Amino acid sequence: MDVLTTERLVLRPFTAEDEQFVADLHRHPGIVRFLPDQATTTPERTRAQLERFLSYADHPVQGMWCITRSDGTPVGLLMLKEIPFSAGSPRAEGEPDVEIGWRVHPGHEGRGYVTEAAERVLQHAWDSGLPRVIAVTDPENTASQRVCARLGLRDEGLTGDYYDETVRLFVLDRPADVQPGEGAL
Repeated sequence: MDVLTTERLVLRPFTAEDEQFVADLHRHPGIVRFLPDQATTTPERTRAQLERFLSYADHPVQGMWCITRSDGTPVGLLMLKEIPFSAGSPRAEGEPDVEIGWRVHPGHEGRGYVTEAAERVLQHAWDSGLPRVIAVTDPENTASQRVCARLGLRDEGLTGDYYDETVRLFVLDRPADVQPGEGAL
């Protein structure tokens, strides 16, 4: 997994030293409200989350990046991963979709970190040859929906095709003028 940088941020793989940050991040009221199955309510759940994040360390394209400021302070998470289809979804027979998603620590909201990190991961996705990326949000998660809009993702409305839930689907195709780079699939 590549370390990615922006003007203000470093997106790096998670390490074992990030356990407390993972616990704090996943106690965020937005996580508890919109992704209750991701909440770290026990040390065991925190370790399981961290192990899942660490499992992406060797993937050439997908990843779970710890978003840090340039001074090393962790501020959030950015993910690029295959998304599970819902049971019985007609789409499950096709190629898997790749999802971009994010979580930001409440102490670092409203500073544009997620949008900046997501823009960099989208460039990584295009350079790696991905033809499209999707995002899904809880239908009531307007903050994440605003990030999707800032990133240029099209709102495709509600769907039941992912996570066995009704979610709002956003889609972004690789721009025609962007060709895959060295890391192409």
